[in-house]
Amino acid sequence: MRLSITLMLIFLFCFAPCVRAQEHPDSLKAEFLKELEKEIQDEKLAPFIPRLERALAAYPDDQLLWAFLGGARLRASGADAANIPFVLPGEILAASAAFEKAWKLERTDTNTFQGFHPQPWLSLAWGSLAMHYYYLGAEDSMRWAFKEGKNRGAFSAFELALTRAVVDACGPNAILLHPNDNYFFSYFYMQEMDHYRKDVTVVFVDLLDTKWYPGMLYRRKKLDFSIDLGTIDTLDAIGWEETRFAIPYRPTGDTIAWSLPPTYENALLLRRHVILLDILGTNEFRRPVYYHSLAEEVDLIGLYNHLQFEGLVYKLVPRIGAHNYSHQLEQSLQLTARLRRDITEDRIAAENIRFQALRMSEYLLDEKKPEGKKLFEAVMKAFPESEFPMNMYIRNMHRSISEKLPGK
Repeated sequence: MRLSITLMLIFLFCFAPCVRAQEHPDSLKAEFLKELEKEIQDEKLAPFIPRLERALAAYPDDQLLWAFLGGARLRASGADAANIPFVLPGEILAASAAFEKAWKLERTDTNTFQGFHPQPWLSLAWGSLAMHYYYLGAEDSMRWAFKEGKNRGAFSAFELALTRAVVDACGPNAILLHPNDNYFFSYFYMQEMDHYRKDVTVVFVDLLDTKWYPGMLYRRKKLDFSIDLGTIDTLDAIGWEETRFAIPYRPTGDTIAWSLPPTYENALLLRRHVILLDILGTNEFRRPVYYHSLAEEVDLIGLYNHLQFEGLVYKLVPRIGAHNYSHQLEQSLQLTARLRRDITEDRIAAENIRFQALRMSEYLLDEKKPEGKKLFEAVMKAFPESEFPMNMYIRNMHRSISEKLPGK
């Protein structure tokens, strides 16, 4: 998450040259922005907060300066999924105020944010604060942070609807292995504030590398572990050679057996994968286990031949069978009605829905199932090309599926 904040801010400088050249014409402002860009790359933003504030005193209607101030304060706050125990609430409030100001200016101006929108940053800020309170056991404060953040623009309708769609693709009492923390706080909001699908334990695999997150899962009894909390806290990456594993699949009496290669530099098994193996081995699939459809290849830990594609998720199974038509996947296509296209993260998530729905459509057509045509038509209706241009890969998928439609 720290890297994502840095990359987003660098994006603003790299792709908004008109801000530097036109909106800030004086030499002092140009020098300031040049130095700020250098400091972003060095991840040393806090010293620039007073300079940004002085610049805003002279240019109070500058959208991007407010955004930069919010980003600098967000970094100073420690708002980062890997840094939850050490978040600074006062800096969160100051960052939120800056982002809200930038958003307010955007709403009253014809200019755009040039690829940037404050909403995901507000979700990061208020979600970090809510999780900080949850980690400390201050659940009333957690609920306040979520409610206040929502009132200020965090947690968009699209991202909350998307998290519901993903957990609804999972069976009862499931474990969902999620690839990254872009929507970490949205899942948390959905379960803690809306009390929706609390039977599903969402595990953000990246965060298993941190010290605080696995310990919280252990203390909150979200998962069963075979190792104790002290061991979890001190685990690190271990030397590793490709090893054969087998875990009983208790629901059917089968076994999932596979070869697990090193997951880092052909020599190590990362901390998160050591913990993940313990979760899978201890659970023995008494609770169904799913991977999010965007799971990183390295986090699949060699289980490719046991991933049953089910649209927005893959289910871990002993043997892959025929694909089942999912009305839930078709319903997820309707999320485009809630999409804000100026929010990059939401556009990417929407494109993933289209991609996965097209994949499922093609699988169903290959299996001669009539639902394949129905799903393909639903995709085209939800994603008209005039509003959602196709890249080359999607266009080739579209052509391939069209050739498989009945009557072709």
